[in-house]
Amino acid sequence: MKKVIYSWGVYLILTLTLYSQSISLAEYLEKVKLNNPEILSFKKQYEASLNTISYFYLLKDPLIEFEKMNTGNMPEKSFYIKQEIENPLKLKYNYNIKEKEYKYLKANYEKKKNQILTLAKLSYYQYLHLLKQKEIYEKILLNIELIIESLKSDYLISKTSLNDIMKLELKYSEIKNEINIIDSKEKVEFFLSNMFIGGENYSFDTYVDENPVFDNNFSAFLEELDNNPELLSKKIEIQKAELEYKLSKAYYYPDLMFGYKKRYENASSYDIMVGFSLPIFLNKNKSYKNEKEKILESLKKEYEAKYLETRYLLEKYFRQTERNYQSFKYYKDVVLNKSNALFELSLSSYKSGNTNLIEVLYAIDENIKVKLKYYEYLFEFYKSKALLDEVCGRVL
Repeated sequence: MKKVIYSWGVYLILTLTLYSQSISLAEYLEKVKLNNPEILSFKKQYEASLNTISYFYLLKDPLIEFEKMNTGNMPEKSFYIKQEIENPLKLKYNYNIKEKEYKYLKANYEKKKNQILTLAKLSYYQYLHLLKQKEIYEKILLNIELIIESLKSDYLISKTSLNDIMKLELKYSEIKNEINIIDSKEKVEFFLSNMFIGGENYSFDTYVDENPVFDNNFSAFLEELDNNPELLSKKIEIQKAELEYKLSKAYYYPDLMFGYKKRYENASSYDIMVGFSLPIFLNKNKSYKNEKEKILESLKKEYEAKYLETRYLLEKYFRQTERNYQSFKYYKDVVLNKSNALFELSLSSYKSGNTNLIEVLYAIDENIKVKLKYYEYLFEFYKSKALLDEVCGRVL
């Protein structure tokens, strides 16, 4: 019995330890990078293509044929070995194409990794934002509870009206409902954040840096635009298409073939053969070359369109980040301090009988609005900054 209780105790401690792990944003993103199934899938794809490159220059398997012929009454037996060798120039083009395929898949992996890490980052910030909203309402709720208790005491000695108590209780109920709504959203966002790391259950460090710094030098971000993984993959795709076009023009270069034939009946008799492919279907090659040329032109236009789209996203996210940063700084340096001072003043004035309940309720509403707006600008800044970093191809 003691062993059973001890085992359950150890299990409970380990379970609580696992679920009480609190990880920072950097640790969270590292876990996403290492455990997200979609990221791992894209990584396996480009690693698989690397294996193809490693043995690309090896010759094709030789062809061995065994032959038996009847020439009159004299059966003849022989075996034949044939080795095909691709034209060295075409082989080089094909090797370079395979290398570009590997680089293209790797760039796609980087693109997908950055996309998922950004989505995870946005979810993380949204979860912390909900926690901050809940914290604001809970603090206000605590103040209202204290006022209600004070009013109930005053009501017993006829120093306040029942109407004031009911108004505050109504406000209390409204805020309580807001907290319940946030609780529901918080659970969904918590599940989403953990989904990015393969369904593990981690709690998150709730620390938020409320002194962010933003370098609003647009030129510096513009210079990093070429690091965007999607643009890089488009460039590699164009380079691959250029090689395929060059390969199509090298169709006329013949491939080689070497052969050796040995007859059993005559030990000193053997044949050595050298051959090459004969490109006689010129129309087929011309069509193939035209196809590759059109694909190359199409990819170049596609890159131009993607560059303009990415350039627009850079402008959009930069301006959003700049605006959110400026709004946050204004609320932090000016609005929040004034709102907190007004709230404290209204409470103390009401306790001393120098103001009415309506003024207190107004101060409560305004303080909630200001604090919610303060954290909204802070987290919107972090979110837009994450999107800006993704566009610039910054390692997350």
